[in-house]
Amino acid sequence: MPVRVAFIGTGGVSGGHIKRMNDNPSAQIVALCDTNRDALRERAKLVGRRLPLYADYQAMLAKEEIDAVVICTPHTLHFQQAMDCLDRGIHVLVEKPMVCTVDHAKQLIAKAEKTGKTLMVSYQRHYQPEFMWTRDAIARGELGKIFYISAYLSQSWAPITSTWRGRMALSGGGELMDSGSHIVDIVCWLTQLDPVEVTAFVSNEFAVNEEVDILSSVCIRFSNRAIGSVCINGNAPWYERLIISGTLGTLTFGDGTRLRLPNGEYKELPPMPAARNPDDNFIGVIQGNEECLSPGKDALKVVQITQAAYLSEKEKRAVRIDEL
Repeated sequence: MPVRVAFIGTGGVSGGHIKRMNDNPSAQIVALCDTNRDALRERAKLVGRRLPLYADYQAMLAKEEIDAVVICTPHTLHFQQAMDCLDRGIHVLVEKPMVCTVDHAKQLIAKAEKTGKTLMVSYQRHYQPEFMWTRDAIARGELGKIFYISAYLSQSWAPITSTWRGRMALSGGGELMDSGSHIVDIVCWLTQLDPVEVTAFVSNEFAVNEEVDILSSVCIRFSNRAIGSVCINGNAPWYERLIISGTLGTLTFGDGTRLRLPNGEYKELPPMPAARNPDDNFIGVIQGNEECLSPGKDALKVVQITQAAYLSEKEKRAVRIDEL
């Protein structure tokens, strides 16, 4: 029997999820919910058949037979929506960031463990071949001890602050909270290091709505004494770069994936694994056929670093993770 999937939120990011669920023979979209009726109708067309449409997700949860939900709403709404779904025994796949505070992350993870339901975050980099290979290679010790990580993302994000993403009440933060979530996540997920202290500079310079940030420079100290740097630039064309240095070599991503050895030579990389996606993984996990590749617990480190960065900027000091 297919997994019966409903959507809470049918904005732009939901389109890819709907297409992938439609393409998965083990999933069936059974209902959509959004307060925007026009968005609802457009996404219903994408599903390609008649199905119930709701403006109130609580009404949808109460009336429909649902096994799993995909949440694609503004960030500050994720926590309560996910909690309500888990309380009803419904599996949850939520867009990034999972939540906006450490307390909410811990509550949500505990709820998923108590109910025995799947809680996943749509961190798509976990499903990209080069990152899947890198995580396994680091876990096998092929880079030795990781001691330095540098990550950079730029994109023309400033105009986006004129939308709901520029309103703190809905976004919970600016580009560091939003797109930056992916970058903070991949640093932690690849290395499996635990953050212990954060120092950050965060700015709303160039933002259309100055409630939120678009520039940030975040320095992280990890439990193994490694140092990490995450820089987000919301006023430049799209570019992404990642560098991970270990005692046995340095991996770089951006203009191709390359592994440079300590002697300066480049090592040929093996064939990469096949690409995947969080939606298919979500369905596979629910059916008991796959390991969860982007579990909710991964999002805890992301929100720890993000919340610490905002506090560091506010109080002009280094912030320890155990303060949060």
